[in-house]
Amino acid sequence: MDSKSKKNIVLCGRSGDGKSSIANMLIQGDVYRDSENDFRIGNSAKAVTEYLTAISNEKFVVYDTIGLGDSTGSDEAIKAIRNFFSMGKIPLNYICYVKRSRSLKDDVRLFETYRKIFGDGEKNFVIIITHSGPEWAKEEENVKLIKEQLGNYPVISVDFPCNENEKYTLVDRKQRAESLEHLLNEFSKLEYNGIEPEVLSPSQNIENNMAGYFSFVPVVGSVYQLTASGFYYVTGKEKTARKRLLDGSLGLVCDAAGVVTGIGGLFCEVM
Repeated sequence: MDSKSKKNIVLCGRSGDGKSSIANMLIQGDVYRDSENDFRIGNSAKAVTEYLTAISNEKFVVYDTIGLGDSTGSDEAIKAIRNFFSMGKIPLNYICYVKRSRSLKDDVRLFETYRKIFGDGEKNFVIIITHSGPEWAKEEENVKLIKEQLGNYPVISVDFPCNENEKYTLVDRKQRAESLEHLLNEFSKLEYNGIEPEVLSPSQNIENNMAGYFSFVPVVGSVYQLTASGFYYVTGKEKTARKRLLDGSLGLVCDAAGVVTGIGGLFCEVM
């Protein structure tokens, strides 16, 4: 299987909610308790993923991102994620927001952060609920609450237990295998084509957010928007470039109309 036919999967969410466990299941087929895993696994008290780890096998390329709810510095993590995905166009098949089946108190804010990062890539968003069996997502009330708070995205529930007690080893392994099969089946049902989201780098994102303030300055603001449009075209951000071109062009039309109106008013006064 060549690299173009592999599915690209991004895992986002808070630390300790199971992103790395899912990554290991997809890449190595299991989570190991007594040997090293491809993706390091921690717990809710400590983040062990670097800002972003990418590993592939014959079927998937999995991007495991650091949890943004960590005390390790969410701002730096966001910058790292933006920098990585802004450097090239990666066709992302599944952008997964991973969370435990618990309160949504902090998830709305975090989820919105990822939506801003990946922009139009949200068409391929999937919400994965961990520490729950496949039956969890079949309960209408469970899914209804998720969709009311986060949006109308597919919801998949999985459980990949890895208890320290050896007497649970076989039971855990069977449960992990069943959840992996369920996850892969749900992905297959969705069968999303890869989308290349236009991710802005940290500096581009700051500039783009500040651009609206310049628009209020007649002529100068319009020229600035047109100049910025050219910059974004050169850097491969065509969608942002088109928007800035439209804003600048409309601005010039309004500026010209203002000048004409002003001249007309002055002419009337003279007459």
